[in-house]
Amino acid sequence: MGKLAGPRHDDTSAELHPLIYRIVIGLVALWTLSAWGFAKHGYTSLVLAVVTLFGIIAVLIPFELWRIWRNHSEERLRDSALSFREWLAGEFDTWQEQLSGTDAAITLLLPLAAVSIGALIFAIVFRLVAP
Repeated sequence: MGKLAGPRHDDTSAELHPLIYRIVIGLVALWTLSAWGFAKHGYTSLVLAVVTLFGIIAVLIPFELWRIWRNHSEERLRDSALSFREWLAGEFDTWQEQLSGTDAAITLLLPLAAVSIGALIFAIVFRLVAP
C-alpha cells in the first residue's frame, strides 16, 4: 500500500538522475537502429520511417517535459549535486511510495533494455539466416 507524502529526508530524491535519461536515450537509439536491421526492400522504408519517428517522439516529449520541470523546480539545485552512486544509494520518491534508487533505475530501464537488446539480437539473427 502506498505511503502518504511526508517530510523528505536528505537522501530522498524526487527526480531521476540525468544519467538515467542518457541511458534511456541510448536504449531508444539502439532500438531504432535495430529496427533498421530488418530492412530489405519494398514498403520496409515506410515502416522504418514510422519506427524512427516514434523513437524520436518517445525521447523528445519526455525530454522537453523534464527540461521545463527542471527550469521551474526549486529542488533542482539540491538534487543536481548528487553523483550517480549517491542517487542509486538514496531513496527515490514516487507518488505511491519510496523506492531505493537502484530499484527505481532497474524498474525504469529493464523493460526498455530488454526490448532494445532483444530487437538487436533478432536483427542479427535475421541478417545471418535470411538469404
